Amino acid sequence: MPKPNFPILSKLKLLGHLVAILRDTTRTDRVFQFVEGLSHDPVLRAKFPHAPAEQAFLEAPFQMGFPQLDELRAMPEGSLGRALAVHMDALGVDFDEFDRTATPSSDLEWVDRHGYETHDIWHVITGWGTGTANEIGLQGFYAGQLDNIQPTGLILIALIRGLIGGKQDLSAMFEVIVAGWTQGRRSKALFGVDWREHFERPLAAVRRDFEVEPVESEGFVEVADKLAA
Repeated sequence: MPKPNFPILSKLKLLGHLVAILRDTTRTDRVFQFVEGLSHDPVLRAKFPHAPAEQAFLEAPFQMGFPQLDELRAMPEGSLGRALAVHMDALGVDFDEFDRTATPSSDLEWVDRHGYETHDIWHVITGWGTGTANEIGLQGFYAGQLDNIQPTGLILIALIRGLIGGKQDLSAMFEVIVAGWTQGRRSKALFGVDWREHFERPLAAVRRDFEVEPVESEGFVEVADKLAA
């Protein structure tokens, strides 16, 4: 039996999450609850339809799952898989900590799941590394690729946090967002790719195939460092 839909109640929940974020900008749990609420809102979903790459993925959706970190570490130097292992080690996180049991049952769940499984791979391919500033840059890349409500919501919260907290350079934040967005627009679509087929390939070749100009070569890492300072 489908759950009843109460638009006013869902809007009040979104407002509650936003108020909580404004009161305490460190409430990351509220940030993700707010963004999840945005992505599930039927009115906003109608305004932000699935991007072409997402639509193509939904025609034949698949689950990649998560690789074993030891297997990635053993891959050739310079490969996508090896670079992914370096990225995860820098985070201090193992894929075994991630949820491997999800079974999507709707288009929205399939899109969310694929994004969850490939998020760190996108970090590696784009060159946006670890830390808050690089995460903002990657969300700009997502927005440039997908015109999606989720990266838009996360960017909005980042700007609110910077404005309310007063601890971050907003001009540097805009530079990072624009850099990511421009990079996303210029690159081929990354969504819907089965990256398991590319793990053992040279990272440089993967980037070349998808026309991704990594941020290191454009000097945006310095901007991200400034933002994180």
